[in-house]
Amino acid sequence: MIKNKTFFSSYFLLKYFIFFLFTIVFSTLLIGISYYGTIKNLETNLETNNEKMAIQMKDIVDERLNKIINTINNLGSYYKTNYLLNLKTPLAECEPMDMIYAKDYIDYIGTLSLANDLIAELSVYSLSNDEVFTSKGVKTLNDWHKDTFKKNSSNALEQWRQLLINNTPGRIYPEQLYYTNSVPVRVLPLIQKLPLGSKTHNIGNVCVLINCKKLFTGFLDSNSYKNYYITNQNSELLYSYRDIDLADYPIEIPENKNAGSLIKKINQENQIITYARSNEGLVFVTVTPYKEVMSQAYYLKNIFYFMIAFSFAACLSAAAVILIKINKPVKSLLDDNHDLNSRIKEQTKQVQVSIFCRLLTGFYSSKQEIKLSLGLVGIDSSNKLYNVVNIVMQNDSQQELTDYIGIKARIIEFTADNHIYAVDTGLDCLSLIFEFSESNIDRCKEKIISVIEEIQSHLSLHHISVLAGCGCFYEDITQIRDSYSEAVFSFKSRISQGNNLVFWYNDQNLIPMFFYPLEIEQRILISARCGDYAAIKESLELIYAENYLKTKIPDNMSDLLVMKIKTTLLSACSEIQALNGVLYQDTISFIFSSEGNNPKEQTYNKIKETFEAICRITSMSQTIRSNQLKQNILEFIDSHYHENDMCLSLVADTFHISEAYLSAFFKEQTGINFISYIETKRLTKACILLKEHSLSIDSIAESVGYTSAHSFRRAFKRNFGINPANYSS
Repeated sequence: MIKNKTFFSSYFLLKYFIFFLFTIVFSTLLIGISYYGTIKNLETNLETNNEKMAIQMKDIVDERLNKIINTINNLGSYYKTNYLLNLKTPLAECEPMDMIYAKDYIDYIGTLSLANDLIAELSVYSLSNDEVFTSKGVKTLNDWHKDTFKKNSSNALEQWRQLLINNTPGRIYPEQLYYTNSVPVRVLPLIQKLPLGSKTHNIGNVCVLINCKKLFTGFLDSNSYKNYYITNQNSELLYSYRDIDLADYPIEIPENKNAGSLIKKINQENQIITYARSNEGLVFVTVTPYKEVMSQAYYLKNIFYFMIAFSFAACLSAAAVILIKINKPVKSLLDDNHDLNSRIKEQTKQVQVSIFCRLLTGFYSSKQEIKLSLGLVGIDSSNKLYNVVNIVMQNDSQQELTDYIGIKARIIEFTADNHIYAVDTGLDCLSLIFEFSESNIDRCKEKIISVIEEIQSHLSLHHISVLAGCGCFYEDITQIRDSYSEAVFSFKSRISQGNNLVFWYNDQNLIPMFFYPLEIEQRILISARCGDYAAIKESLELIYAENYLKTKIPDNMSDLLVMKIKTTLLSACSEIQALNGVLYQDTISFIFSSEGNNPKEQTYNKIKETFEAICRITSMSQTIRSNQLKQNILEFIDSHYHENDMCLSLVADTFHISEAYLSAFFKEQTGINFISYIETKRLTKACILLKEHSLSIDSIAESVGYTSAHSFRRAFKRNFGINPANYSS
């Protein structure tokens, strides 16, 4: 009996022991699987995040390089580039006109350099006379190299010369130290052969020294990689987050993939490599030690051994803790993604507001450009109504109102709606652009009034009141500027304030109390496009005489008249935004500035000075365009006059102008008509061929563009008085 009890007791203990062993093995296996899965998950997440970061860096650098390439294209296609690079003698020995051309060209290089903060220096090298054009002047290649890189070595100069002559177009070379005002700056040379697009002909080079720090910094920070570096098309190091030697990173990036990841052993240690290849051939590589992944899972290994030593219950408890801890990085990642999404939405809204601000200031020159910009920021303007409300802030207390910025920030935050865009248009003014999907104007007005009342209620706690002028509703988003002008006009022309916060343009029953007819405004705009300042000056003096010398309009009507003339000035200056950015910005600042108590004579003089500057720019631009068009037409005729289909309509179609305009333009520029010029070119070539005695009359007639030998003989006899056969003999 005792034996049976002992056996039963042993069996019972063995059964539970085996169960315990099974539990331990199962728990160990479970933790082992969790350990392996966590490692792979962390590895995948790290590769994915690093690959996204590499692609993001690639996209940002591509965008910056595109701006630089556009600058190179503008400089390369500039008509004075080819002219100056073809000079055979040093500039100091050239004609005075060449010196003037060079000065204008240097100023143009300086303008392009200032327009792009990525460029440390922009220079053009001429092979014909071994000189370099920069924004600071013209130097020999030797002096330029010595001043730029502070190197006196002839070997270094010769290496740089060979680099200019035998460069690979579009290739970015490893960094060098560029000295500006004796301060070294790390730069990357980008060299482009001139003329652009030619594979065999070479007259010089455009050399851009790119600020390395500005080109390769400003990315989102990431703690998921230890280092990143960037190489060019020849696998030469351009930039690294931490200084490295490429010899320590023998990584072969696949050429058939634009982005990806791989694991490679470097210095006896596994590394996770992620890469992205840009359109310009640059490769962005991030490097993370594999032990960084393992370090995040060491606690699982400790728990794994802990579970072997303890009971199943402890194992389950540890597993629960593990699951909770595994969930933390996932939650952190989701939170980061949410924050990133919020930032993107905020930046998108800021870009959209910037687009609307440019619409108000007349920045865009065509509807096509406006629609393209709207599409890029995700604004669909179809089947929408737009209205501009100009809000003016007033102080209800006795203290002076100074914190306009804070008040505007409160209004912008209060109106943070997807369909309301706030644009700062003055010291005490803020313009709200409302976008409506419905076509019922009454309901749209109710919403605008409701928003203004809510703003007033919100600001009343700070003893601030607002008044608002509203323009008309427009379906065409390009007419927002008109709505803005009407909003300002309706506010300034309000007669009775009462309890109204909102003044509608259509409700003002405005009767013009000043002289400024539409035909004069149109005459001013047309004269501005033609560069005829004399006509503009005459119109402005007529307006001044009618309104201030004869009628003597009151001050409020005078303010409205000035605003109306400034609106005309805004339309006129949109024509020169691409020709002179500084003048355009100065004009915009003047238009949107407050006149205060300035004398009317001073304001009118400033308006006339601005119109005069605009006319001077447009007149110069028209002269340049006419000379360029003349040169292009003559070159086209010289290349195609021997073709029998050469005629006025062919040239007109080629240059997208009418035949009548081409005929008059050609006569004005050359002094002879088009047909006579073609005939002279053909007969001059025919005379050369006749003297060679190598071709028959019929062959010569065909080679110079005549459809028949008879018409050739008739033209030859008419111009030279003898037959072609007699001329050749």
